[in-house]
Amino acid sequence: MLSPDMDAARQAGEAALAQRLERLDRVEARLDIAELIHTYARCIRYDQPDQVGALFTEDGAFELRQGHPDKSEFTVSYRHEGRAAVHAQMSHNKGTAHPVPLIHNLIVEVDGDHATSTCVMNGTIYGTVHAIMGEYRDTHRRVDGKWLFAERIFTMFASASSL
Repeated sequence: MLSPDMDAARQAGEAALAQRLERLDRVEARLDIAELIHTYARCIRYDQPDQVGALFTEDGAFELRQGHPDKSEFTVSYRHEGRAAVHAQMSHNKGTAHPVPLIHNLIVEVDGDHATSTCVMNGTIYGTVHAIMGEYRDTHRRVDGKWLFAERIFTMFASASSL
C-alpha cells in the first residue's frame, strides 16, 4: 500500500501524463488536418479531382460561394452534399483548366474528434491569364482515426479573381 504522499504523487503524475497525451493529440490533429488540406490542393494542382471525394466524410459537403473578404454577404453558386455528390462534381472537372492552389494563413482549431479551419487560397489557372483568390472555411471530423472534411466552403473573392 502506498503512503498518502506517494499516492498523491502518483495521481499528479497520471494527471500530467493525461494532459501531455491530450496536447499531443491536438498537435497531431492539427498536423493531420493541415496534411488533408494540402492533399486536397495537390489533387487540384495535379488534375486529380476524382480523388477529392475520398477526402470527405460520407455525409460531407462542398459549397462554392461568391463574396467579399470583408463582408458577410455572399451568393451560393452551388452546394453538393454527400461524398458521392462531391466526387461527381469534382470528377466532372478533370481535364479542364484548373488552379495551381497556394494555401496561406492556415488556422486549425481542434475539439476532440471535431475541428474547424480557415485558410486563404490564391491560384493561377494554369494555361490561362486567369487567377482565383478566396477563403476556405472547413469543418472536419475524425472518422476511424482519420481526419476528413465534413464541410468545405470556398468563398471566391470576386474582385480579386479574374474568372
